[in-house]
Amino acid sequence: MRTQVLSTTQQQKSLTEKFEKLNLVSELLKTIAASKDLNTLLSSTLARTMQFVGARSGFVALLNEETEMLEVMSAVALHGDPVESGKTRLGEGIIGEVAAANKPRLISPGKELGASNQTLMAVPLHIGERVIGVLTLEDSLDGGFREADLELLSIVGQETALAIEKAQLYARMETMSITDGLTGLANRRYLEQRLAEDMR
Repeated sequence: MRTQVLSTTQQQKSLTEKFEKLNLVSELLKTIAASKDLNTLLSSTLARTMQFVGARSGFVALLNEETEMLEVMSAVALHGDPVESGKTRLGEGIIGEVAAANKPRLISPGKELGASNQTLMAVPLHIGERVIGVLTLEDSLDGGFREADLELLSIVGQETALAIEKAQLYARMETMSITDGLTGLANRRYLEQRLAEDMR
C-alpha cells in the first residue's frame, strides 16, 4: 500500500513538472512570436528560463562567422551578480566546444571545472546543422542541474535560434527599407520619416 502511495506521488510530481515545462515553453513561444527586438527577446528568454530551472546566471553568445568568435549578446544574473561578457573562440573552452561539436553539455560540481562547485549547462543554438550561438545557464540554486533541465534548455535553444534568425532578418529588412542599396546612405523614405518625427 505504501509503495502504491509513493508511486502515485512520484507520478503526480512527474506530471506536474511536465505541465510546468509545457507552460514555460508555451509562454516563451508567445514572447518569441511577438518580439522583433533581439535584445528584448534574449533577455526575456534568459530570465524566464533561469527562473524556471533555478539558475543564478545565464548568457547567450552568438557566433561571428567571419572571426569564428562567440560574442556574448545578452547576459542576466540574479541579485546584480557579475555576468559573463566578452568573446570565446570557436572550439575553445566549454562554450566553444559546445558550438564546435553542436552538442549540449551538462557539468556537475567538481567535474571538468576542477575543484569548483560551479554547475553549468550549455546548448548550441542552431538552424539545421548551422550553429549560430550557445545558450548557457550557470550556478544551479538547487545544487546541480539535471538531465531534464538540459532537455528543457535544448527545446528553449531550438526555439530561440529560430527567433534570433527571425529578429536578425527583420533588422536587415528594416535597414534595407531606409538605405539606398547602391550607396548605403539614407534614402528618401528615411528622410521623410525623420522629417515627420521632427515636425511632431
